[in-house]
Amino acid sequence: MSKDPAFLFYSKDYYEGTRMMLPEERACYVDLLVYQHQNGIIPFDTKRVLMYCNGVDKATLEATLKAKFEKTPNGWENLRLKEEILSRVNYKSGQSDSGKLGQFWKKAKNSYKNRNMTT
Repeated sequence: MSKDPAFLFYSKDYYEGTRMMLPEERACYVDLLVYQHQNGIIPFDTKRVLMYCNGVDKATLEATLKAKFEKTPNGWENLRLKEEILSRVNYKSGQSDSGKLGQFWKKAKNSYKNRNMTT
């Protein structure tokens, strides 16, 4: 299965949750959300992460991480985004299962029709 190219973005929650952040902190926050979505946990190596949050200084990066991300044993993680990713995985899995079940019944119905026509 390929990597999911999207996650739900709740503009009201973002707006309300970032009003007290400086513009460069908000930009860094979005960059970090994208990084987490595409790569998983954000590493502790701030020098490397600064390359991803282009144009901000180390203090801005650290302030953003502390404000919006949880420190885990493996790196930084936004728990809300983690929930959204898991929710989308579960939804897509359910949709896939429903599609497979629907195809099964469709094929069974067609097979039954074809069998009745030949007898």
